[in-house]
Amino acid sequence: MAERRPSIPLALQRAVKEESGYRCAIPTCKGTSALEIAHIVPWVEVRTHEFENLITLCSVCHTMYDLEGKIPRKSIQQYKANLALLHGRYGEFERRLLEQFAQTNSSSVQLNTGRELDLYYLLRDGHLTARADSGGMFIGGMPVAQLVTYSLTSSGQALVKRMKAGSPLS
Repeated sequence: MAERRPSIPLALQRAVKEESGYRCAIPTCKGTSALEIAHIVPWVEVRTHEFENLITLCSVCHTMYDLEGKIPRKSIQQYKANLALLHGRYGEFERRLLEQFAQTNSSSVQLNTGRELDLYYLLRDGHLTARADSGGMFIGGMPVAQLVTYSLTSSGQALVKRMKAGSPLS
């Protein structure tokens, strides 16, 4: 009789899904429906649920990985490593901005002033530059909010390109 596999604890499921932003961890998919937790090294080999060995995949990608073997384990391991790097280094706002750059193929965005701390590591790591724009909102002739254009540098463009391809980020 086969051993019954215990359920993945809810707190662990939540942590794995938070790591990927509640999206499929495969960069070219990023699906948000029918999310499942997949073992990178199969359950039958490890017989344990460990954060480092779990990744969020949509049901289609999970099937292509586990059942059909169409996605190599090395690729899934790299996607997990990239998630760890992005999650450990960059804040939520920075990760969302990188994802926006990846999805839209744009290289700059205009934001109101005051976002410097939200983008601190991308700026510090040299992936973004900031340029204050002369425009903005005025009330009674007084400037209220000045816009800042944040642009990807060449290293930022390379980072986004690697993210999209699922290549190593480090």
